[in-house]
Amino acid sequence: MNCRLSEPQETTGPSVSYSRTRPYISNLLRVFPPSGFRNLRILDLGCGPQFQDLLFFEELGASLCVGIDMVGVMSKPNEGSQTSLVRADIDDFHLPMSDRTFDLVLLHNVLEHLHSPLGVLEESKRVLKSGGFLSLITENHAALKNRVRLVLGGSVHFPLWRFISPEDHVVKSGRSVFIGHVREYTTSELRYLVSKAGLEVESMMLHPAASKSGRDFSKLSGSRADSITRLSESGLLFSLYHIAELAVPSWRYMVTLVAKKK
Repeated sequence: MNCRLSEPQETTGPSVSYSRTRPYISNLLRVFPPSGFRNLRILDLGCGPQFQDLLFFEELGASLCVGIDMVGVMSKPNEGSQTSLVRADIDDFHLPMSDRTFDLVLLHNVLEHLHSPLGVLEESKRVLKSGGFLSLITENHAALKNRVRLVLGGSVHFPLWRFISPEDHVVKSGRSVFIGHVREYTTSELRYLVSKAGLEVESMMLHPAASKSGRDFSKLSGSRADSITRLSESGLLFSLYHIAELAVPSWRYMVTLVAKKK
């Protein structure tokens, strides 16, 4: 695979305060003590142009933070940062890293975009040291929002207009490839995929939606969807939605999973 160091913009890295609120932290703390990130070597697959998660772990004392993404432009890490960025497509099966290099691999809000999820998970295992961990975040396909969409005649998939829009495609090997949500997963499917890749699930948690989700329901069509959107804007729908999520954990919006390489 042809990969190279990115050519970032002349901007400083973003504040890490946002990462402190990310729900995966509580899950990782189940397997790492608060000081346990010190001197770790961390790889973030699909780090995004702002790479907040890497900066957060660098602040916690990680000795090496490497981010991989296929985005065209990334922010530039601050001078003296332990974070380095590589531009590459993680869906191409082979990561440009040696075997048993990292203590922790992050796959946050990425799995649902992959055309070859098992291959990426197997590569994650390859670059992990023995005893290393994979941290995975993805949307729950069995979430309440998807159940409501189906009841109201909507689709649980990415909006069709985005699926066919050129803006949500990139050219790979001479053909156009969709880069939106290819597939979301249930908790049982996530366990199966991770186990199939040779990793052992240590911890899995489900988290409720963190903010009003009016835009999710507004993707539906028809007067009922309009009514839902208005209720959401007033806060009433979100309150009911949140209560339902708390009452039924399997309906919650986001899944965090930590797996270990034995």
